[in-house]
Amino acid sequence: MDEHSDLEIRIVSNPRYICAVRLAIESAARSLGAAEQTCGELALVVGEALANVIKHGYQDQTDRPIWVTGSPMQDDGRRCFEVVIEDESQGVDLDQIKSRPLDEVRPGGLGVHLIQCIMDQVEYSHRQDGVGVRLRMRKCIGPANQVAKS
Repeated sequence: MDEHSDLEIRIVSNPRYICAVRLAIESAARSLGAAEQTCGELALVVGEALANVIKHGYQDQTDRPIWVTGSPMQDDGRRCFEVVIEDESQGVDLDQIKSRPLDEVRPGGLGVHLIQCIMDQVEYSHRQDGVGVRLRMRKCIGPANQVAKS
């Protein structure tokens, strides 16, 4: 996990906890002064990413660890919020993490597409210990000189 995160959450891979993480991320972004639409978008992509970890990384096992961190940061003169999601899934080929073709009309399979469309930066990597996947996502929430409302 990042050593400088403002928000750290550890859950097991049970879908019932996705809502709690979504609410925490949304609330953290709101406290940093992010617009309501941005807060909702962050919650949406975090929920999609967690669902993907559970379904694809852990094959629906409900007892595997997932770590989520959230941190405000500066990027090129803009205030941003970074979310990192890590898991211990095995054998994930990072090159295979992609959206399905949008012309395939069927339910599901759009999580990666939404993440890439909504977030300003998205990076998949293997964790430093070599076990699992690390998803780093960054969303700009305002100019650097903008003061967050209390």
